[in-house]
Amino acid sequence: MMRSGAVAGSIVAPISRSRKRKHTNISIGILSTIVTAIAVIVTVLLAMSVLTSRSLAITADRSDGDGTGHGQKQALRQAAADQSRHKLTENRGILIHTDLGTVRIYFTPQLSGATSVEYIQKVVLSSSAHGHMTNSDLNAPSCDRCNFYRAEPNLLLQGVLSQHDVPSSGVLLGPCPLADWKPTTPCPAHDQGCGCHGPLMTRALSPVNLIRCTQPIFVTTKLNARGMVGWAGGGNGPDFFINTYIQPVEWWEHQHTVWGQIKDEESLQLVERIYNLPATVKGMRMLDEKIEFRIELF
Repeated sequence: MMRSGAVAGSIVAPISRSRKRKHTNISIGILSTIVTAIAVIVTVLLAMSVLTSRSLAITADRSDGDGTGHGQKQALRQAAADQSRHKLTENRGILIHTDLGTVRIYFTPQLSGATSVEYIQKVVLSSSAHGHMTNSDLNAPSCDRCNFYRAEPNLLLQGVLSQHDVPSSGVLLGPCPLADWKPTTPCPAHDQGCGCHGPLMTRALSPVNLIRCTQPIFVTTKLNARGMVGWAGGGNGPDFFINTYIQPVEWWEHQHTVWGQIKDEESLQLVERIYNLPATVKGMRMLDEKIEFRIELF
């Protein structure tokens, strides 16, 4: 009997262990199935998220509120910037587009030196990349501060030409056009030309030697001085003015850096039309409404 019980006990033990293994295998199988299901669900959710993001991006690209996709606007801006960059070494001047018409200004680097022209080119380039673009006027973006604000009839129209990421601090004042000019007092550090930086406005110029430090610049042609464009206040920008005075402006002497010249009568007539707009005298005659303009190189 003892042997039989021992045998029975030895038989029962293996049967119990076998049942435990079966239960363990079933639990592992269920857990594996659950993990696989979770992985499938996560994969599906990620795929749906990607598709939703792409759909939203496509929708935004197709319409940006005004019928022009964001991607299309970016492409237009880049195209305009590339075009402006290509023109940096070959353009002759700047077009100022107003709602009243366009003013065409030819650059005069022989009078101002290169930095004034380079500054204006950079403003146009930056405006092309960041300014508000329209499909019909790719080359004429608006800049941060481009407007006429002061009008002194028969004398000058003053405005500003500025873009937030293009400082005018690097613009050098123009060279003195007087070959035999010598300062009578030491020049201040900020003005090595002692106030002599450009031609006497409205006086026709004969060929002269423009002295600038040790590098002379030569003028070989005469200029029609009515319509000269220079930096205001004897400074280096960004405020500028267009001179329309018919007599030599003796009291300005040679203090202004002249970077441009209007050659066509149509542009000058537009400037003179602006003189007739409503304005208020506050020491200077300020336009009641600023005239915003767009800019383009030509």
